[in-house]
Amino acid sequence: MTTSLTDLLQQAEDRRAGLIAALEAEDTNIYRLFHGSVEGHPGLTVDRYGDLLLVQSFHHTLPDDELLELSNYYQRRHPELELIYNDRGGNNSRIRNPLTAERQERAELPRIAKEMGISYHIQARHDGQDPWLFLDLRAARRRVRELAAGKSRYSTCLPTPAASGWRQPRAARSSCSTSTLPNPARPWAAPTPNSTA
Repeated sequence: MTTSLTDLLQQAEDRRAGLIAALEAEDTNIYRLFHGSVEGHPGLTVDRYGDLLLVQSFHHTLPDDELLELSNYYQRRHPELELIYNDRGGNNSRIRNPLTAERQERAELPRIAKEMGISYHIQARHDGQDPWLFLDLRAARRRVRELAAGKSRYSTCLPTPAASGWRQPRAARSSCSTSTLPNPARPWAAPTPNSTA
């Protein structure tokens, strides 16, 4: 018996219910809802970044009927989230699915999402590969925050400033982060004007 995509999405969300509640309790609205490589649909990921539901497929295009099924599921479960689909099957995981002009504008819209009370600028489509915040570096950001607690200043040298958690609230009063990226001016994780320091 084959499990439907809807069933896989529901099972994944059910397994994460406790984690999502804990993340939301610490003022986090950034997390993975579905990781297809380990949940029955290799190459498909579904991530929440604030009000954005970012659906991405790697290695192959998500068939139209599956994209519709996925869209219908999340529209029922999370109608407040805006879905953007990126087919990252191109060379170096570059996006290869064109959007209508209106959808492209929505995909390039700068948005704010929060992790541990810190606001991050994110964007579903831009010149880079990820929406400017790598989910797999959450543990590193959490560790930097722990190390900075009670300090008046800290500095980091990390592969991406997204790991540093710039100007961590209730941690150090100021921070300095250097990057080994070719263009460290990229806004990978920039505090918003209303962020606390």
